[in-house]
Amino acid sequence: MEKFDSKQQVFDFIFVMAMRDAVMQKAYNGEKAWLWDLSKDECMYVRNEIWKFIDNQILRGKFDHQKKQEDYDKEFLRLAIDICNTINKVENSKEFTFGNAQKLINMMCKYFYILVYNDESLRKHFVCCHCPMDSIMLDIVWRKRVKDRKDQYGIFGKDFKDSWGNEDFLEENGIKNIPKRYAIFQKAVRDLIADKSGIENGIEFDYSEWE
Repeated sequence: MEKFDSKQQVFDFIFVMAMRDAVMQKAYNGEKAWLWDLSKDECMYVRNEIWKFIDNQILRGKFDHQKKQEDYDKEFLRLAIDICNTINKVENSKEFTFGNAQKLINMMCKYFYILVYNDESLRKHFVCCHCPMDSIMLDIVWRKRVKDRKDQYGIFGKDFKDSWGNEDFLEENGIKNIPKRYAIFQKAVRDLIADKSGIENGIEFDYSEWE
């Protein structure tokens, strides 16, 4: 009798759902169906790299304190670059951007957070995770934090709420980094969390505010 690997099947289901979130509608203009076809080597590679990030790093407590935010951000950036390079090599394009990669990674974390929510010892490991950036959350953060605080968050007009799918890496001297708008968005989220009791991380902020 073939043994059912529940852990693998749950992860595969979450990956497919998160990938579809990352490329939905006009967020991604390249070919989409192969991105959640786990028979494709490149798709399986992306899935495995995110699995290692969540299973071997987040869930094992590597980023279980707010003081480790910088470490989390560096590993998040490394993973996002790897994902984009892998997918765009297949497509021979630059269609899969940082915006798509952040949505994929962040939605994977968001779905896994559901699985561990009742376990405080695991839940605390997600404290450095980012809030998924999409049009709804950009609008909420813009209205609540950024709009009237240009001195703190940089000068952004209505372009703060532009399409997240087109958000690409900030590249300087050939080195890719997290784009400025995304960094400001996450900082604003953390400031909003500090202003509101009962929210422990960016994922919970997303659950509390997503309309």
